[in-house]
Amino acid sequence: MKQNKNRTIGSTTFGFKNNVTMCSYVPKKNKAVILLSTMHNDAEIADSGKPEIIEYYNRTKGGVDRMDQMFAEYPTQRQTKRWPLAMFFNMLDITALAAYIVYDLNNPMLPWRTNNKRKQILRSLAEALCMPIIEARAINRQVTRNFSTKIAIEAYFNRPVESMVSTAASTSAAARTPKPVSGSCYLCYAQEEKRRRKTRKLCDKCKKPMCLEHSVTSTNCSICHDFP
Repeated sequence: MKQNKNRTIGSTTFGFKNNVTMCSYVPKKNKAVILLSTMHNDAEIADSGKPEIIEYYNRTKGGVDRMDQMFAEYPTQRQTKRWPLAMFFNMLDITALAAYIVYDLNNPMLPWRTNNKRKQILRSLAEALCMPIIEARAINRQVTRNFSTKIAIEAYFNRPVESMVSTAASTSAAARTPKPVSGSCYLCYAQEEKRRRKTRKLCDKCKKPMCLEHSVTSTNCSICHDFP
């Protein structure tokens, strides 16, 4: 199946196994083109003298070549010897190209300049993916201790890091602030010998404080639930 000096130019060798067909075509001396197909199951030769497998590939390879050409314009590929990382780079290229095609088809009226609209969309996509990490690093004191990193973050957000830290601190403090106590559960006080069980829950119907034990649902106490 491989190239050798004894094979005739234009000759084809086929191999069959189960539903897989392999062909080896010699386009010129000391060269062999080998293809594997699960679509073709015979040794059909086209009028051009080439196998039908190669003719079919030549008719339909345009999309693959165009995709590879677009990958080469804005690649994420980096030199690596780790095949999982190389596969990840390829998946990233395919995903970014698919996102660009879908976004461009769904927004035909946007005023993109034809020479760099893909670059703009990819930049916006990269910024959207990086934004949560940048925001987390902006409020990390260990990161902003580096002067150059701090300046870069401030230039990106166009505001000082201290304001972002104070905003994040106030937000987290508000999130940690517990809901004020509404009072004592009126059912515990009435049914369990005036037991005062503090609670933060109120019944939506009667607006009386209720504890978790006497709340049939998250919004109604057992009395309002039984007698709506």
